[in-house]
Amino acid sequence: MNPSLIGHPFTDQNQTLCITKKVLKRLIAEGREAFPHEYVALLAGSGSTVLAHYPATKSETTQQTFHLTGVTLLSHLKKMEADGLTWLGMVHTHPTTPPIPSAADLAGWHYPALGYWVMSLADSEPEEAELVLYQLVEGTFVRREYAVVDLQE
Repeated sequence: MNPSLIGHPFTDQNQTLCITKKVLKRLIAEGREAFPHEYVALLAGSGSTVLAHYPATKSETTQQTFHLTGVTLLSHLKKMEADGLTWLGMVHTHPTTPPIPSAADLAGWHYPALGYWVMSLADSEPEEAELVLYQLVEGTFVRREYAVVDLQE
């Protein structure tokens, strides 16, 4: 994998990560469309701002798990590179549970430089979701703050 494709959104611990309102809206809509299955997408952008998402196929998710194949990962990384973006993290849904990483989430995430976003669809209105950002620090997920920005596109 080309190391320049991996972003470093947490380089400055005081930096607030951002996600565009447009991307957030699409993630919520696509997460709802996948319900009751989990939804997963890679997140890409520039610096510490998420500007795009690259979803997995439905065949890579179940009601309680997701799995990104190597083919999907590499395909999405190539698309990011072609789009001039870097990989900033991953998001997945918890369709009926809170946005707290599970033991399986912890065991499956190997990229402490990137953001790990969990979006709960439980107990929320159809056009809303509870989205939480985490960073893997010394084997533990640590909650991080983020901002939703409205960029003129």
